[in-house]
Amino acid sequence: MQALNSSDASAYQRRGLIAQRSGTGLPPGLKLVRLLGKGANNSVYLYRTRADELVVVRQPRKGSDTRRLGNATWEFRNTAIATSVGAAPLLFDAWYNRTRTSKQRAGLHIICGFYSKDVHTLLVKDAHLVLSIQKELSKQTISHIRAMANTCLFCYDLKPSNMVFNNAPIDVRFIDFGRDFCEWRPYCSTNEPVERAPVLSYIQTIADENATPRFPGKELYIDLMYTIMLILLSANIEQVLEENSHDIRCSYGQRAKLNFIALEVTHLRRSTCQTHVKLVQKILRHPDIRETLKHYLGRKNGGTKRTFMKSEFIR
Repeated sequence: MQALNSSDASAYQRRGLIAQRSGTGLPPGLKLVRLLGKGANNSVYLYRTRADELVVVRQPRKGSDTRRLGNATWEFRNTAIATSVGAAPLLFDAWYNRTRTSKQRAGLHIICGFYSKDVHTLLVKDAHLVLSIQKELSKQTISHIRAMANTCLFCYDLKPSNMVFNNAPIDVRFIDFGRDFCEWRPYCSTNEPVERAPVLSYIQTIADENATPRFPGKELYIDLMYTIMLILLSANIEQVLEENSHDIRCSYGQRAKLNFIALEVTHLRRSTCQTHVKLVQKILRHPDIRETLKHYLGRKNGGTKRTFMKSEFIR
């Protein structure tokens, strides 16, 4: 299948995403292989094309948060931005169904590239593979997060189950850029608060208040985004390793290396001045991020100090 031109996401929203589709809405020639899984909002299916390529079809479930057009276009735009910088799987097709029909549920439908595993499964069931490709996994993950930050795409729902993976060659990508945990907001010189980007509006306020000739507001804004995303992902990886410690088959020394970005987070801490560390703490205390931390790490582990320890953001 031919990939969408994701660099013009806003134009695609206006011209193509709103249009209703008849029948199943799927392009002709797709053949269902199997159900891959179900989440709170979406069901994910594996299909085969006429050219014998495997693709993923994500269809909304009843009560999906993309039933509203605003949420659907918001998520599509975020996904398209992530795809355009190489952080998400290729997008082949997307459409929005305003009302439920006999063959389609209401909400956002997406067809994208297929990745055979997710990183959560790798960490728990194939730890030795993670250890053998640790450097490449770390390199690609860090590169994706830096690219997202440079594009002002901020996701505070980064976790191993939202990272898909292919081996030979090694290729890891992020998925799930819904409205609840993902914001996009380019640096704004007038610093006008944006209702649908409350966390990024807050981050820019902090960046502008602490800007210096050495660290201008825009540069600090992007660096804070990058640092927060690395910390949250590292903390979530560590939480997965703790929760599944009995299922992970490796030695204690090897277990310490399974958090493949922890070393980068430690290096980042050593190069971050104490003033900026305090800014990171303030951002982690934002109500939206704090609730996310408590959801994934538990209320006892949701504080900034414990998050720093879990992510290895320590000297």
